[in-house]
Amino acid sequence: IPGNGKNKRWLMRLRAETIFSGTRHTQYPWQCMELPMHTTGDFPEDGRGGDGGGLARRSILQGLAGAALLGASCSRVMAAPPGINTDSDPLAGWQGLPNAAHYPDPRVRALAYAILAPNVQNLQPWMARLVGGDSLLVFADLSRRLPVSDPPDRQLTVSFGTFTELMCVGASVDGYRLEIKPFPNGAGTAMLDTRPIVAIRFVRDATVQPDPLVEHVLTRSTNRLPFDPTVRVTAEQIDKLRAQAIRSGLLQGTADPAFAKRIRDIARKAFLLEMSTAGVRRELVNLTRIGKAELSSYRWGPALLGPAVEAAIADGSMTRASLDDVTSARYRAGVESYLGAVDTGQAYFWI
Repeated sequence: IPGNGKNKRWLMRLRAETIFSGTRHTQYPWQCMELPMHTTGDFPEDGRGGDGGGLARRSILQGLAGAALLGASCSRVMAAPPGINTDSDPLAGWQGLPNAAHYPDPRVRALAYAILAPNVQNLQPWMARLVGGDSLLVFADLSRRLPVSDPPDRQLTVSFGTFTELMCVGASVDGYRLEIKPFPNGAGTAMLDTRPIVAIRFVRDATVQPDPLVEHVLTRSTNRLPFDPTVRVTAEQIDKLRAQAIRSGLLQGTADPAFAKRIRDIARKAFLLEMSTAGVRRELVNLTRIGKAELSSYRWGPALLGPAVEAAIADGSMTRASLDDVTSARYRAGVESYLGAVDTGQAYFWI
């Protein structure tokens, strides 16, 4: 479920930090609310120091990105005040994209595309700082790492690839190409750190045309329903899609039944291994937003939504404890639901 989106009132908002609810179930972080944003420090390791007049620009982006943190450091979100409004729509960013009349800076408009990129567990781990009149730096929000399930930050790093790719798509709408420099100040040997992940410069180019994918950015979704076994993917369809890769050989795929079965078996074993590993499972449970109120408050992370979920919350049968209990009906239903998609896949692509 995409959680990044612009707030209806374009209020500046803080990243909702993980807190614990008293002493009961202290292994399960509980809901905390968003408060007006105020920054108290400099961006990490960008070689510049100071705010550089960037707070107003970050404020605009904060409205665009919902819970994306663009300040250097922020006061911790403590308790959730009673009666605070959680009705803001976390999916509003998918309803439309900003236009030049309201956001004249093309970097801001390109970032509105970038924040809709697919990313690991919908962590939205990116922070961006506008530099000068034509550049920006992108950093990792290290508080959104997955130290148990992704200790080397591999999945997190891939998320910055999709983020940058969607920024290229967005920039093309305004006739800009991007000069991209990954890890401009070097990269950590073991995991991501406070240095920039990527430096990007916007270059006006009369030859640049809007990317054909522009029209599809807002229609992307994650579908975990079982696949229809009566619909067969052909080798010709695989080849046609492979031919769309921006570089020859970049995209590979298969519809071969034997090969597809091998991939299904690996995916099933990997999923069951992760879910049976207590630390990995609990990390996912901690991130999951249960119901609309939590999703509206956090605005990032995977989510369980719908009338049935709200009813289960109301009767107390859906809790973090039940989702983490391998003997519970809730846990078994979740595993069976996910395996319904895993076990019916017939064709696959990889980069």
